[in-house]
Amino acid sequence: QAKKRRAKSLLAQSLLAVLAAVGAAVALAIKDNLSNLASGLVLLFTKPFKAGDFIEVDGSSGTIREIELMHTYLDTVGNTRLAIPNTKMMTATINNYSVYDTRRQDFVFSISYDDDLIKAEELLRGMVDRHPMVLQDPPPMVKVKEHAASSVNLLVRVWCKSEDYWDLQFDLLEQVNAIPGDFLVRFMTSHPKDATHKLFETMARCEKVAPVLHLPFQAGNDRVLRAMNRHYDRAQYLDEVRRLKELIPDIVLTSDVIVGFPGETTEEFEETLSLLEQVRFDALFTFIFSPRRGTPAEKLDDPMPKEQKNANFQRLLQRQNQISGEKHQAYVGKTLRCLVDGQGEDGRLTARTAGGRLVHLAAEPAVIGTWQEVRVTGASTWALFGELAAR
Repeated sequence: QAKKRRAKSLLAQSLLAVLAAVGAAVALAIKDNLSNLASGLVLLFTKPFKAGDFIEVDGSSGTIREIELMHTYLDTVGNTRLAIPNTKMMTATINNYSVYDTRRQDFVFSISYDDDLIKAEELLRGMVDRHPMVLQDPPPMVKVKEHAASSVNLLVRVWCKSEDYWDLQFDLLEQVNAIPGDFLVRFMTSHPKDATHKLFETMARCEKVAPVLHLPFQAGNDRVLRAMNRHYDRAQYLDEVRRLKELIPDIVLTSDVIVGFPGETTEEFEETLSLLEQVRFDALFTFIFSPRRGTPAEKLDDPMPKEQKNANFQRLLQRQNQISGEKHQAYVGKTLRCLVDGQGEDGRLTARTAGGRLVHLAAEPAVIGTWQEVRVTGASTWALFGELAAR
């Protein structure tokens, strides 16, 4: 018996020694990689991440919601719940762009295609390379995202410390606004829980920041929003829209909405329709809920029949199409400054307003790549129609 007890004791000591060695190695890796964690980090021994940390895992970035035995759950930037399988109990593979205490910012700059393009790209690169709040590891990126015959979209991606996120965002918008040249900056999108009065003020103050914003609301009912883990309610969202429209009256506002989230009732869907009526979005990106494997929503009760969800979805589409058509009709007779960016299959040119509205333009191809004053002569649900204004 004594020999067995000694053997068990030696085995236990050996296991503890191995665990201690692994833990020490991982701790050393953390010490050396606080801002850019090494791949293959083992959460089992150190648990360096916690709920609220913003990281990138296997190419998907987001905020950690919870770490469980089998999965690490992220709320991604687009607010999609993502379940990352832990390969071995509490083990997660964190790729090279994983960051312990940083956040990523993306900006898209729409620039008319002329000699200023190369100059603007160089200025953007120099700006992010020299900015004291921009981290150089991972390195900032400036690259061509889309390249048309007459314009280019430049994607600027930078990383910063979490506490610098908002100051950097406002500062970059203002610095880019000061760059010489004739271009527009489209801020594109913000999560409602992150949209602030200062953001709206910065957009309004910077004449080169386009009056367009994508502000997803997803649902108009507070219980459904809580089930979606959206971190805001109906009243907060409507208050943000009110403040935004006060500062930028001509704002082009688009959004996302999901119909048929598990447990949504007909009465709750009606609240989504009523929010639609109150805000009157220029356009919507609409979706019928589909479960994603491994997410909490997959386990929720979902009593509403598919046929009812489809009927609700069609009602939403029909009303939004009416609103879009009405808002487009209000442009008829106005003269707008537009960037002519190409030619359609029917021979008409295509142009974009400052708010990103598509204009089918009757004009000669020689004006492609230039800013033009366009008189709007007609409208549909999806587009405007126009001609060059008389000079």
